[in-house]
Amino acid sequence: DINTINQNISRHYIDFCAENGIKYHSVTGIVDEQGKEICWYYNRGSVPGNAGDDDDTSVPYPGYDIDSICGYAAERGVGMRVWVHWKTLDKNMEETFGIYNAKGIKGIMIDFMDRDDEEMIDFQKRALELGMKYHLHIQFHGASKPSGLNRTYPCEFTRENTLNYEFYKWDGRFSGELKGSEHDLDVAYVRTLAGPADYHLGSFRAVKAEEFAPVFNRPVTTSTRSHSLAMYVILQSALHLVSDAPEAYIGETGFEFIQNVPTVWDETRVLQAELDSYLVIARRKGVNWYVGGIGDTSSHDIALPLDFLGDGSFGLTMFGDAAGSDENPNLIEKSESVISPSDTIDIHLAPNGGVTAVFTPVTE
Repeated sequence: DINTINQNISRHYIDFCAENGIKYHSVTGIVDEQGKEICWYYNRGSVPGNAGDDDDTSVPYPGYDIDSICGYAAERGVGMRVWVHWKTLDKNMEETFGIYNAKGIKGIMIDFMDRDDEEMIDFQKRALELGMKYHLHIQFHGASKPSGLNRTYPCEFTRENTLNYEFYKWDGRFSGELKGSEHDLDVAYVRTLAGPADYHLGSFRAVKAEEFAPVFNRPVTTSTRSHSLAMYVILQSALHLVSDAPEAYIGETGFEFIQNVPTVWDETRVLQAELDSYLVIARRKGVNWYVGGIGDTSSHDIALPLDFLGDGSFGLTMFGDAAGSDENPNLIEKSESVISPSDTIDIHLAPNGGVTAVFTPVTE
């Protein structure tokens, strides 16, 4: 029964979130009787990229029991989020937001706006005003660049306006002129000046650039796993994603970092930077410091002073490119030590590589 399958898949993801400290589960599409992905809400067979004339974001697709799923998520302490097409949402947005609030849904991913004319910016402002009214956070996907609306409407958690990791699923340019690690640096140096970036982080399936081919199911990326971890610190976003299936993470080194990394920060410092080559950023949350460093297609060795830490001793947990990661970019090395702010640590970035470090004060 396809309805049972859809319900069980949602519960499987909710269980994964609950057992691994992931705060939200997002529903985009479900599968119909022919095995085709369609919108989770009422539609006439629309796939998530389309908006049919009869689609209605306020009504679930027949057979998909969104109330049961929301109830199960609440029992497990996981917040529910849903994907919607902006054009369909705009038909009855306030009614839809009120229904979502009543169901306990916590946030919405609004997609396919794809322009920044007056009509679209007005739509976004109305969505944010209603998000504030109905206590729903907003993720704008397929949207124009940030313009500061999140300062007026803090329910805007993040927005895309990037060529993000999602494009590895279908874009052949990543096997040619578009180098993934160099693109990440461009986004960090240029795009994030405008504000938070929704980037579909969480790749744990890496291949060498020359072996890359677009794969829609179980997609791969061309930067090392350590690089992928570092992007959670490099990019600012109040809503980072764990974008792959649960089996990509369970039991894998580095997943424990994703489970615990903050998404909002108290302080940010750029520690080392060379345009088009590498970038190392430190961000503080409370008393803990998180450092992320990424490089381009070349290797880099960086001496990193730790005087930004302040006084006292710190426990250091570091995830870095392991020996052989130039051949197998999934190889990652985890190390633990105790350091002081007077120390300098040596960082090695493999080609397309990265490093992530967590500094925690040592209490006597």
